Amino acid sequence: MRVRLVVSAVIVACIWLALASPVRAQHDVTVISGRVLGADGAPLKVGHVHLSAERSFRRQAEAPIAADGRFAIATTLTGALFLTVTGVDHYSVDVPLVVEAPAAIGLDVRLQHYAYTDSLERITAIGDFNQFAFGTGRPLVRQPDGRYTLEIATTADTLAYELMGLEKSGNRSINGTQADRYAYDEGGDYRSVIRARNGRATIVFDPAALVQAAGEVSVTFREPNAPVARVYASFREWTRQRQVFMDSGLAVRARHDSLRYDWKPVIAERTAALARERDPLLRQLLLLQLWEAESFSRTFDTAVARQVVREVPPSSRWWAFMEFGGPSSMWLPIYVATGRPVTPQWRSDTASTLAALAYLDRVASEHPDATVQAQALASGIPIARRAGDVPRSNDYFVRLDRGYPDSPEIGYLRSQYSPNRVIQVGRQIPAFRFVSLEDSTVAYTRESMLGRTYLLDFWATWCGPCREEMQYLHPAHDSLAADGVEFLSVSLDNRAEDVRRYRQGDWRMPWLHAFAAGGFQHPEVRRLEIWGIPTSVLIGPDGKILAVDPRGEHTVSAIREALHGARAP
Repeated sequence: MRVRLVVSAVIVACIWLALASPVRAQHDVTVISGRVLGADGAPLKVGHVHLSAERSFRRQAEAPIAADGRFAIATTLTGALFLTVTGVDHYSVDVPLVVEAPAAIGLDVRLQHYAYTDSLERITAIGDFNQFAFGTGRPLVRQPDGRYTLEIATTADTLAYELMGLEKSGNRSINGTQADRYAYDEGGDYRSVIRARNGRATIVFDPAALVQAAGEVSVTFREPNAPVARVYASFREWTRQRQVFMDSGLAVRARHDSLRYDWKPVIAERTAALARERDPLLRQLLLLQLWEAESFSRTFDTAVARQVVREVPPSSRWWAFMEFGGPSSMWLPIYVATGRPVTPQWRSDTASTLAALAYLDRVASEHPDATVQAQALASGIPIARRAGDVPRSNDYFVRLDRGYPDSPEIGYLRSQYSPNRVIQVGRQIPAFRFVSLEDSTVAYTRESMLGRTYLLDFWATWCGPCREEMQYLHPAHDSLAADGVEFLSVSLDNRAEDVRRYRQGDWRMPWLHAFAAGGFQHPEVRRLEIWGIPTSVLIGPDGKILAVDPRGEHTVSAIREALHGARAP
């Protein structure tokens, strides 16, 4: 199973998405059909196609892939849709579709085979026996014949399981080499299901059965000049260019060098494509891609910003796609369109802030997708709060809470803005219990930490903003130790081993560590209403909260200011 993650352009945190609303329905039907093959060009063992509203991920329809690879799936929905193609032993592929009117869409897909790890010593199994919880898998034991096994006691007649640590990234749970049948795991991969006998089921993993197949995923539309195909081609190329940029950044960090990525050819190509394009929908797409390229390169062309503001309306279909950060991302082009330079203080400009909020108001009332409406309100809350307009911020929160209670952002926003939130300065920290990363017989609790001033920090190695905080946390720890401040980092990683490996690198994190098995679903994490990371809470010796989220370059000063306020008579 893979986990989808979105980092909001306004809320700087890693937030898990899982809920949504449907796009607009029509009486007529769109039929998507074609053929899906594996990396070797042969039909898959088992495969499915799934259709959902793009930003929601809530499945609207599902169809199996036939034994010869053919499939067909129908929907009455139009708008921003998302076709996900999955298959046993293969990575899933996501195909964004913009369907303006009912149509017949034909496309053929070849999936990419899993890439496997070179080291088999850290493979664990999750399954029915632990509710498929990441971080609590059981290790497989190597046998003399080279296979790995794990015996599980069960009262059921079957056992479903997946393997962790087998896929190369280490962050994905996938099917094993042994199965009597397969079941989709609702996250892009499959569970192996085996029979149990006499109250026992034995998982057998055979490395010799792994297939190391080369090749890349391919999606071919049968009508390449159709608007839906041209949209996908533009998305696919843009995704490739962004990935090259991201990979360059990772390589630079590994070399401890500075990033020198040349966006000029990409900007020139998008500009030329925009000049040729006449379709309004595709022009919006190209403009948003061009603006994103300029943002990455920090060029901020005023003319491009004005085009974006002029041609991308609040009802644009593209706000239903995550790639552009949502409608709140219009705040920056609205500011740049004024012709003023971008400085670190640009968000303090009153006129552009009010214009951005007016744009979000229109998105909330005009966009056809309820999920985008909710996102506009959610992103408007911190913008209005930053501008000092607390009544408007509260109004957005009430409208979101009442009208969109299943919004993915509502949990995080309740934890930040609800008057009843549990993490607030001046309140007692709720009871908690987290097991030590170094010693599972030790637990850190509210009671065990009484008498100490400590920073309770929630993070994960997979969270980019969390890793960025390391450059501030380490000097903060070094300078605040003399003030008696302890640090307790609680990892929401998939595996405790991920944290141990991370601490062997550049950032040693020489303080207390705990591990929350299950991540955001850990009962104590939910009790504390931790919906996004990084999140940190400064707690005094009496268990009272002194500060929330002292982060970045102001970490030390924020903590010292909170400590000074707590000690003042």
